[in-house]
Amino acid sequence: MDAAFAQLRAASAKQAPVDPLSSAGIPRGDPRRAALPDGARVAVVGAESLLGMQIVSAIARGGAGLADTAGGAPPAADTAGEAPAAADTAGGAAPRWRVVALCTASEPAAGWLPEGADARAFTPFVPTALARALGDVSAVVICTEAACGKGGVEAK
Repeated sequence: MDAAFAQLRAASAKQAPVDPLSSAGIPRGDPRRAALPDGARVAVVGAESLLGMQIVSAIARGGAGLADTAGGAPPAADTAGEAPAAADTAGGAAPRWRVVALCTASEPAAGWLPEGADARAFTPFVPTALARALGDVSAVVICTEAACGKGGVEAK
């Protein structure tokens, strides 16, 4: 069994990493591959779900764990000079992006919001409040109740 696993590891180490965007038919240089600049604000809708909390924490830590690859290193910039989606800045480096947890609870993020993260009310049926909550956001991550369970946003 150990010999079979050793052969499998050796074979997979020889394979080039898979680029999920290229696999999805989005070629290098396509504007949909654009990376977020340092300092961009990322909103997590459904941040009260377990996955949402983990995403908020990872972004607040500087993206550590968001860009796992086979070798454990963040992905390299592609040929168009785009930066990786999230750099692994574990080890005390400053966060690459700012994170906002959009919460539906009356006491948003009480007790779990990591240092450096911001909480805002998520009111999807009040257009002016929603526009205010998302006005300075560069990207939105949506954690739905169907995919993430309790704390995720409901599909309405």
